[in-house]
Amino acid sequence: MTALRKLFTVLLAAVAMVGTTVYLAQTTGGPPGQLQKATVLPEPLPLPEFILTGQDGRPFGKNRFRGKFSLVFFGFTHCPDICPATLQQLAVARSRLAEAGATLPEIVLISVDPERDSPEILAQYTAYFGAGVSGVSGDLDELQKLASALGIFFEKSAGDDYDVAHSAVVLLIDTAAELRALFSAPHDIDALVNDLPLLMGR
Repeated sequence: MTALRKLFTVLLAAVAMVGTTVYLAQTTGGPPGQLQKATVLPEPLPLPEFILTGQDGRPFGKNRFRGKFSLVFFGFTHCPDICPATLQQLAVARSRLAEAGATLPEIVLISVDPERDSPEILAQYTAYFGAGVSGVSGDLDELQKLASALGIFFEKSAGDDYDVAHSAVVLLIDTAAELRALFSAPHDIDALVNDLPLLMGR
């Protein structure tokens, strides 16, 4: 699998393509104790009802987000650079939060390539990034419903050896299954480690 072979040699370059329709308030920079990069919604945005499939083969819907914080990234396993780079950064940030005794978010890859990303493929792929990382995919209409509600763009190219263009934003879903904040690319591990405890209430 191309993405796995290139996992540790990718370039960390990405452009955020966020088409959200809600007004966002952003706080950047500042001393410790203040958000450095997170974009925070004035009011949390409830997720729509949807049904996808987790890498464990079980139905994955809105309720699977309840009771925990989740960092959600829309991508796919054949992605040559942005996806493995982003997941690696999120995994490193999660490891550093664990060392600091902070609340740990789950990391969820929602595949925008359901034709190739079966539950088995997703389980194999996410295992490379360590504990707390899982994959989800499913029916294209359900993916479009969820992505559109969250302001996420994705589009499949033509041809058999196709690519999928997609937003590079990371979303923070809170314990009530609501979109609380987002992180635009390029992502920064130090900013994630600083901002996440503030957003999750440590």
